[in-house]
Amino acid sequence: MIKLVEKYPTISKNQTIYFGDSKTDAEFAANAGIDFLIIDHYLNKKQFYTAVLESFATSEDELLVEVDKNNKEVGVINKLDAHMDPSRYHRAVHIMLFNTKGEVILQRRAFTKTYDPGAWDMPGGHQAYGQTMGQTAEIELMEEMGIKPKLNLRRVGLKQDGRQSEYYYLYYTINDGPYHYDKHEVVEIKSFNCEKLLKHEYDKKYNILTHVYDYIEELKDVWTNR
Repeated sequence: MIKLVEKYPTISKNQTIYFGDSKTDAEFAANAGIDFLIIDHYLNKKQFYTAVLESFATSEDELLVEVDKNNKEVGVINKLDAHMDPSRYHRAVHIMLFNTKGEVILQRRAFTKTYDPGAWDMPGGHQAYGQTMGQTAEIELMEEMGIKPKLNLRRVGLKQDGRQSEYYYLYYTINDGPYHYDKHEVVEIKSFNCEKLLKHEYDKKYNILTHVYDYIEELKDVWTNR
């Protein structure tokens, strides 16, 4: 797949999509840095073509893995549907990135985001169909921060509110960069002193999402041992 991309240098990766029917195909596309769509033979034709059409309807949409209330895979769900129906469950990764100084690296969400535009958050994203959770974490961190460090899974949690039910996998890593972010996803990145952040010394200037505070407190053993 990488050789095929190199063979046609005039075609942008953003204009390319790879169709396959296995996790191996998904890995080939991910390694080449292009989007992909995996066809599930268990889906009937109507389900498949409806899902495909919906997944290309907007840049804020894609096919996600759907799970049941016990976090067992049951099929696929459209991203917009996943964020509008709390009776259906999906998965996401949340990645806390620290540097060797014990600071946390946060990103400012693009203003085009549907939820929390312009807010400061950790890297992360949803489990797309055909990916494992580990692959999802690696892909999101590479796309959003331009790095591929070793990731450590801290725990799995469940977030439920009036619009969604999401199993999130909390990862952490320590890396000094350099960082290269996707300007379509991220406005800017910045390092924050963890102690000052927990004391809310940044609150007046930066809109930092609540779960970031919770994760930094939870991962205190990671950033204090640098």
